[in-house]
Amino acid sequence: MFQISKVTRPTLMAALALVWISTGAAMAQNTGTTTPAPQPVVIVDINSAPVAQLEGVVMNDVLARRIVESRPFANKRQLLTRNLVSLEEYDKIKDLIIARRVVTPDPQ
Repeated sequence: MFQISKVTRPTLMAALALVWISTGAAMAQNTGTTTPAPQPVVIVDINSAPVAQLEGVVMNDVLARRIVESRPFANKRQLLTRNLVSLEEYDKIKDLIIARRVVTPDPQ
């Protein structure tokens, strides 16, 4: 290992201090820049969404069509109980879907 002489030690410390100060100044300048805002999360209703919108969530056109054909759903967990998706698939999409109740007119 090399030794730092007494003459270069203060020079080295000064250089490190300058780097530290300039890095802090650069970071302070960078915090003023704007970062793109995150895209809002769109919740898809599995009881009313068209196939194209469901494909955006489930990433599979066959599954999207099966969901449409299996409507109505009382809740989104029925995707599991009806064996339309695996638990792994459900965990990926559960925060992106909802199953609103289908209101049917009362026959008179």
